[in-house]
This record gives sequence, structure tokens and C-alpha cells, in this order.
Amino acid sequence: MVKRKKAIKPPIKRRGIDAVDTLPNDDDPILGEICRRHSIKHNGFDPYFGESLKPATAVHQSGEGGMLPYGTNDIEAGVSEKYGSGSNEVLRKEQIRCCIKGCAEWLSKRHRKGRSANDCYCAKHGISVSNSPTYVYKDHERNFIVKQDLLKQVHKVERWRLGNEKSEDAISWNVFLSLQGMNALGDFTELVTGRKAEKEPVLYMWGNRISGTGVGTWGELLKLREHLEKGLQFATEPDIAIHVPGQFLMFCEAKFTSANSIFKKGERADSIAGLLSRYKPPTNNPDPLNRKYISALPEDQVQQQLCRNVLFASWLAANNEDVWIVNLVREVAETDVESRFRPCLTEQMQSHFKRVTWEQIYRMVKSKGSGGDLLCRYMETKTAGLVKAFNI
Repeated sequence: MVKRKKAIKPPIKRRGIDAVDTLPNDDDPILGEICRRHSIKHNGFDPYFGESLKPATAVHQSGEGGMLPYGTNDIEAGVSEKYGSGSNEVLRKEQIRCCIKGCAEWLSKRHRKGRSANDCYCAKHGISVSNSPTYVYKDHERNFIVKQDLLKQVHKVERWRLGNEKSEDAISWNVFLSLQGMNALGDFTELVTGRKAEKEPVLYMWGNRISGTGVGTWGELLKLREHLEKGLQFATEPDIAIHVPGQFLMFCEAKFTSANSIFKKGERADSIAGLLSRYKPPTNNPDPLNRKYISALPEDQVQQQLCRNVLFASWLAANNEDVWIVNLVREVAETDVESRFRPCLTEQMQSHFKRVTWEQIYRMVKSKGSGGDLLCRYMETKTAGLVKAFNI
């Protein structure tokens, strides 16, 4: 019997970070194989095999019927406390009253297995309510204020979360797609770096390249996931990335009501040593992680999500580009994250990790004076847990 030679896996071939991929061909067999393996489709558009940038249709600017998502102007005053205290004004054994002002509809309590049951949703307002407290839209597009047409084209894991009042993905999309529409992405990056963008920034949401005309795939990210995360159920999905070619690559880890993720045994590795072994230093840039320091930390102090963001950005950036990492949070949250996470980075990288707040973005947009009215109204009325979300 003739023994077959073991196939040699070719190295990652870099074609430029902003390369947009269409139908895989013989010029890039690695990407072609990755795409065939995953072949994910949404609403008839295949981001891996379809057009590189599918043309956008009419932009829907401000939610269903011209409305913002339900916020402080819509939600019954004090209802959050009533749900929390178990008040019989809003709770029965298997029912919960709608949280919108003046609505007397009693809804079936939402259970995880019966999340889509029609009697969980208010017929008038299209939401289900839980006494956690929060609400969830039946139609997740109602949670978005800009470019819902493009949203249908993106590849996104856990899309069922997009209708949640507390969805960090929804607020990320609403804020950064609005900034892009205002030509203000450069203002945001200047807020972080202190430097003006030398070219038009390129925006990525969850690994999808977003332009004014459509959605494209990020081929270099797909190949890097295959290189570092082969066999994992959930691949690294950067919330927001902004690239100014030849200048910098910025990754933003966005949080709304949840905390930064820490290491959990068995999720990506069985130990900190295993995690660091899987996520190898980049071959084209210096290693951004202080691995010796991380190795000595207790497991519940290793902020693995931020570590992965730093490492992925360092792999993907060209060697003449700076890497910036932003932890985007509310003013009340993660107030000491810079002092806790910077020691996990090399000295050169420490000053390029910044905590930025949603409130800072609001004030930046407000100071522009025009063009950001919709975004400002959205942030002013946005709720989390049925109460005002931001200190603005």
C-alpha cells in the first residue's frame, strides 16, 4: 500500500486587511475552503459566495413608522421597580403587564423554550416583557434606527439577541452606522488617539465590512480565525473595527449592561497556559501581550475577551500601522479597567488601550451641532432595564 504524504498547510497569505472577498477561486484556496466549510446564508444573501458588496436599497432612517425604539418617553414611570418588587399591579402567576405607558395588555410570561410564542408579545407594541426587568422586540429590526437593509446582509452569531432592549449589538450598530453616515468616524478615532485620520476610515461590524453601498466579508479575519481558532464553536467576532490604511487599526469591545468576559475553563481552553498557547503571537508584529504577567493571574482576573481583541488586531494590522484597543462602556461601568488590563499588555501597547464611554460619543456628536439629531435623541431616551441608560 502506498502511503499518502501528509498535506502541508500553507501559511496565511496576506492580501491587505481591507480586501473584500467574492466567490472563492484558485487564487486563494485557503479562503475558498474556509468559505465552503461555513457557507452561511441570511435572507437569500450569502456573504461568502454572493456579491462582494450587495447594493443597498432605500435606507430606513428612524425605526418602524418613524419611531425610535421604546425609551424613557414611552415606558411607564416606575414600572421597573414594580416588576422588581413583584407588585400585583404588573405581575400575576403566569402573566405580566406590558411596560408601555397606558397599555393594559396582560402577556404570558416569556420562557426560554417558548420565546417566540405569540401570546408572549403585546399585540399593540410588539414586545414581550420580563420582570428582570426588560423587553424584547418580536421584530428585531424595530430596535434599530439606521440602515436596517444592510443589517439583513451581515453575518452575525446569536442574531436572536438583536431585539433585546439591552442588546449591545443594537446600540453598537445604531451608534457607529450613524457616525459613518455623518462622516464622523474620524472624529471618534481622534477622540481615542488624539490624531486626525489621514484617510477615510473603513468600518467593520462583527467582521463584516460596512460601506455606504453594502456589506462585504473580511477575508483576512476569516483566515486568521481558521489559523487560531479551528475547532472552536464560537470564533472571535470583533464588535467594531475601524481601519485607517497605513495609519492604524482599532478594535472596540462594546459593553452595555454586561461586564467584560473573563476566562472560563473549557470555553476556549482548559487553562490559562492553554489559552496563551492557542492564541500565538503574531508573525508580522510584536507580541502585544505580557504573557508572563497573564500566566501568574488567577483565572477570574484574566480578561480573555480583551486579550483576544488585542491579539487579533495585532495579527491583522500591517507592520506600519498602530494598533488601538477600546473598551466602550457606560460611564458607571468598568471604571478601573485601564489599571486592571494595561499590565496584561507590553509596555509599548499599554498606552494604546483606552476606556471610552458611550456618553463621550454622545457629547462629541452633540458638539457637532447638526447631522446627529436622530442619534442624540436615541441616546437621550435609551433605556436599560426600563430606566434611563446614560448619564446625559
